[in-house]
Amino acid sequence: MGEVFVGRQPICDSALEVAAFELLYRSDGENRAKMRDGDAAFACVAMNTLADVGLERLVGNRPAYINATERVLVDQLYKVVPPESMVIEVLESVLPSDKVVAAIRRARGLGYRIALDDFVPGDPRASMLDLADVIKVDLERIDHSELQAFAKSLQHPQRKLLAEKVEAWDVFRKCKTYGYELFQGYFFCVPEIVRKKTLHPDRLTLLRLFVRLQDVNATIEELEELVQHDPGLSYKILRLVNSALYSTVREVESIRHAVALLGLHRVRECVAMLLLALVEEKPSELLREALARAALARLIAQSTKRADPEKCYTAGLLSLLDAVMDMPLDVLLAQLPMSVDVRVALLERTGEIGRILNGAVACERSDVAQLETLGFDIPMVQAHFLDALDFSRDALLATS
Repeated sequence: MGEVFVGRQPICDSALEVAAFELLYRSDGENRAKMRDGDAAFACVAMNTLADVGLERLVGNRPAYINATERVLVDQLYKVVPPESMVIEVLESVLPSDKVVAAIRRARGLGYRIALDDFVPGDPRASMLDLADVIKVDLERIDHSELQAFAKSLQHPQRKLLAEKVEAWDVFRKCKTYGYELFQGYFFCVPEIVRKKTLHPDRLTLLRLFVRLQDVNATIEELEELVQHDPGLSYKILRLVNSALYSTVREVESIRHAVALLGLHRVRECVAMLLLALVEEKPSELLREALARAALARLIAQSTKRADPEKCYTAGLLSLLDAVMDMPLDVLLAQLPMSVDVRVALLERTGEIGRILNGAVACERSDVAQLETLGFDIPMVQAHFLDALDFSRDALLATS
């Protein structure tokens, strides 16, 4: 069967909080399930996730949406995952029949929630609507002028509408007003460019500190000067440095002490995390994505020994800075005196750092074909991806 790659994609609610994750199966270098047998694909996702990866490691305490075929429903193969941890996503190929309807009713009776995948106008599964808790509407398969009317025709107090493949903020807002309650796609990783936007004072101080931390000639006195007039900021930095994320044996009492004990690159990492964490109006998943991408890029660099791991971490973290700040990336990077290879990686996605950054993004999107095109070892990347998720979880706890 080849190597198995289990990816995930967040599903957000209207408040931009992550409500669930869809688990995605990839195999043998193709950005889709290669096996013709969808039942085997489901079993592969479920069993690999539970036995080898651990469901909690991938989705935490949120439910997982997992695709299900007719056989999965009829033979109750979904029972390998407990009902509180799973939403059974009925594929578009599963057509209504007495056997299928009875199977879905049985699953609901056991406490499982049901989602109808890729529902479109004139869908042959219309007779199963009353059995569904969630209706997923693929925005690439419906004219956007029909979204509002279609949503109105599907609305029911007992079910939620989920808009999938949402890639832009304006589409998210429109769907939200139309009655869609759940949203799947990477729109939150896209900036809403505001050319005249100004930075909040806290963020501006952190950005200036981050700038100075990039300069190898910066003195500790300069760094202390930047934060000494902001007790709250000093407290946040020291709290993060002293968190379990860094496991320091001795308590760090000052910025000077932090640099001496952890090194400049670790303090730079702390400041960058705080810079992203201060943006409260953005979904927490954006910060999680940035931290996981940065950690993954560093781990790949450490394994391949093809680029500086700390430069790769910085590139990964800053690659979403435009989405965080809603300002063009080139404008933001113009304020940061960083090395040429990192700047080129961020703006042009070229060079070895750019290749690793592209690999990290491909891993997020479960694009195994792209990972192979880039020349990465799939099992290695999958293992690092899981470690990066662990890091992002711990880092979020430390910055909260």
